[in-house]
Amino acid sequence: MERSKFKDMEIIKLVVSKEYYTPSELNDWDFERFHNLGTKRLYYWYSDGDYCGDGLALVLVDGLWYTHGMSHCSCNGPTEDVSFSPSEGKKSPADFFPMYEEAEVSDELAPLVKEAMQDLSTETL
Repeated sequence: MERSKFKDMEIIKLVVSKEYYTPSELNDWDFERFHNLGTKRLYYWYSDGDYCGDGLALVLVDGLWYTHGMSHCSCNGPTEDVSFSPSEGKKSPADFFPMYEEAEVSDELAPLVKEAMQDLSTETL
């Protein structure tokens, strides 16, 4: 899929296995929703089910990190309600872990945070 109109937004897709779901791609409409919010970097996983979808995004906007849950039924899409409030932003992807005590959520977020932290550790600031 050509994403030339999103050149200023880095997109990193990971695959997370979920029972009853098939790993899938977001579409350009979804990427445009993130792009319009000023997203510079997007780590995500997304899977389709029988009339639904599930996924999670870790997003860098204006120097702060946010998460966006992309679970939805057939009435909505994964980015239907995407928005970010600066008061919810974190300085580092690792700062999300104290918020997520529930094991399932942590298991879904961990691959995204790990990938982001690895990328950040190799970048020259």
